[in-house]
Amino acid sequence: MKYKVYLPLLLLLTGLVYGCHHDDVSSPLHQAEEMIAHDPCQAVSHLSQLLDSVKNMSQDDEMYAKLLLIRAMDKAYMPLKDTDGIERIVSYFEQNENSDRLPMAYYYAGRTFIENKEALEALTYFLKAEDLLMHGEDDRLYTVLCSQIADIYSHRYMFDDARAYLRKAYVIDSVARDTFSMVSDLRDMAVSYSWDENEKESMRLLREAHALARQAGSLYMMAQVEKDIAYSYKNQHVYDSALYYIHRPIQRPDLVDKEQTLPLVATIYQQQNKMDSAAYYARMLLEMPSVLVRNKAHKILALYELQHGDANNAKAHILQHYMLEDTADMQTSTEAIARAKELFAQHRQQQENNNLRLKNKAWRITGLTVIIILLAVIATVVVWFVNHKRERLLMQLRYEHMLQIYQRNKETYNKMLLHNEEKMAELQEQLKYTSKENTLELTRIHQAEDLIEKENTDSRQHLKMLQQQTEAIRSTEICQAFHAMVDNGTIPSEAQWQQLEQTLNHHFDNFIPRLEYVRPLNVTEKRVCMLLKIEMRPSDIAKLLCKETNTISSVRTRLCKKFCLDRVTSSNWDTFIKGM
Repeated sequence: MKYKVYLPLLLLLTGLVYGCHHDDVSSPLHQAEEMIAHDPCQAVSHLSQLLDSVKNMSQDDEMYAKLLLIRAMDKAYMPLKDTDGIERIVSYFEQNENSDRLPMAYYYAGRTFIENKEALEALTYFLKAEDLLMHGEDDRLYTVLCSQIADIYSHRYMFDDARAYLRKAYVIDSVARDTFSMVSDLRDMAVSYSWDENEKESMRLLREAHALARQAGSLYMMAQVEKDIAYSYKNQHVYDSALYYIHRPIQRPDLVDKEQTLPLVATIYQQQNKMDSAAYYARMLLEMPSVLVRNKAHKILALYELQHGDANNAKAHILQHYMLEDTADMQTSTEAIARAKELFAQHRQQQENNNLRLKNKAWRITGLTVIIILLAVIATVVVWFVNHKRERLLMQLRYEHMLQIYQRNKETYNKMLLHNEEKMAELQEQLKYTSKENTLELTRIHQAEDLIEKENTDSRQHLKMLQQQTEAIRSTEICQAFHAMVDNGTIPSEAQWQQLEQTLNHHFDNFIPRLEYVRPLNVTEKRVCMLLKIEMRPSDIAKLLCKETNTISSVRTRLCKKFCLDRVTSSNWDTFIKGM
């Protein structure tokens, strides 16, 4: 009893001590998660300050903050070099069996090792993340993960494996209707087919990606795909079509990097023997930082100068070409050696694993054989001993058994007689008690029926009142104006929003203040609630708020969580709002 008295006090003291020794960093971490999507550079600064300034941070929050910092750096295209740090983060989440954050830790461990040119280690972490994500906990991270694994396989000429992962990513992105990711997946598959010398299939996928980009109305995606189509036509020596598709990427350098488009245009003009145009674009390439790009420019300019009879300039460009060619060959050789080492290490590791499995299998077979023989010997000895002992005791047990049967029968008859008398008295008492219970239960049933009937009456009255209020709000000028805005494609003014809020508060007994009394609402959440109350569809709400339909769905789901509803779904929130 004393434990029940002291336990609440002990829990209260524990909570006070924990609150005094650990700073609450959950809100800054949530703020950092939102920053990463919109401004990763600011998120890097925010998380760095948080890790430096907050004292007595719990280890779980500290590790998650460090993981978010690596995620923000990756989003901001900052180099990821701290392999020891990410391995400590992964080890912590593995030991604590944090299934929510461990896949993200595995993924960014792979990204860090990719940045450090260690593709084999990166692939190991990516495959661990895949094992945790393949059941659909985080589809967005899974699609990005598939693209990373496919990129590693493509660079090692394992094109079938690469395309298998890209198809997985495409299926998930198509279900989520993520057009940008679908286009990216199709482009990656097209590149793998191009590297595999299957330009026909590559072109088919690029045309499908171009149609999706045009349907989405994204100039950026269209320009990126058109650049890839131009490359494919160049590989097929169809230069006029290549120049047609490279026109937009050349005219819009804000959409496609010049280092990707100018070398292609210069090469096409060179192949067509239009050296004036080729030399024009080649001179632009001389300002690029890439060794390969400048090498191509000097080669084209040397041919141009030779055609125009300027041997001195041609010689200078040829000398620069040879110098840059040596540098490019060294880089290519270094990358090839590193790739060969990785493949050799992977092959050796697989061979060692196979040998170890065979050795373990042989030991297991030997061990099982010895154990089976020992168990057979022990079983034989036990059976012989039991049989011998049973034969010695059998005769003695028979005599004692007959004597016990006589005594047992005598006692059994006496007990049965006494038991029957007690049972009879007990049944009579139960009969009296059951009659009383039936009377009480009948009374409770009548009371329950009355209560249910009262609740039904109240519900019908409440439903009738809601229908009257809804019909009244439909006939208001501001409600009709908002529905008209959806058809006209106009955006409500601030005064119209205020008028709608006043109208709803008047007809529905302080609708917005009742919501904000429970939880504070931001402007977007408040307006989503008001539009749901006047029976607008999510797609129409998205038009009036100038947002995506997925964003409106996320707002409704977030409101479910904020108001602690039983089922956290967007449709459940709609039902809740319409019932207020």
